[in-house]
Amino acid sequence: MTLGPLLNQLAQSHPVAKIQAKNSSFFAPSRTHPIAIAGWLNAGNSPLVVVSATGRSATEISTSLIELVQKLEVIEFHSWETLPHERLSPSPETVGKRLRALHRMLQVSSQKPDHPVLILMSVRAALQKVVGGLEDHPPFELIRGRDYLLPELGLKLIEL
Repeated sequence: MTLGPLLNQLAQSHPVAKIQAKNSSFFAPSRTHPIAIAGWLNAGNSPLVVVSATGRSATEISTSLIELVQKLEVIEFHSWETLPHERLSPSPETVGKRLRALHRMLQVSSQKPDHPVLILMSVRAALQKVVGGLEDHPPFELIRGRDYLLPELGLKLIEL
């Protein structure tokens, strides 16, 4: 059983259905957000950017939408878990997730995907600065079991 027809009917009856302009924003009960977002994703052909209140709510929206929208690609742009005045470095996992999301967003902006794309972030992630020039550096992957020359590896890491 597919939820597509039911989802379309719910999306059409939602107050957000009246908003068709680009760069729109809407306010509605939080439980209805996934239905409205799914309606926009199914109706549109360009990536949709959603900014949620918290990282946890972004994850909840992502989980709901994966069930509602077929072939959905979610690009989750995580926030730094530290603040600038704390003088702590963010975890390497968070740095990697942010860089992966930035590179994927760049790919999506240059090549239109044939599937729905949702770019999801918290308010905190949306407000945090991004260093310019990162798009000039393609992702660098280390694969377990592959041999690397140490001097070459060091130079690649310095380039980043």
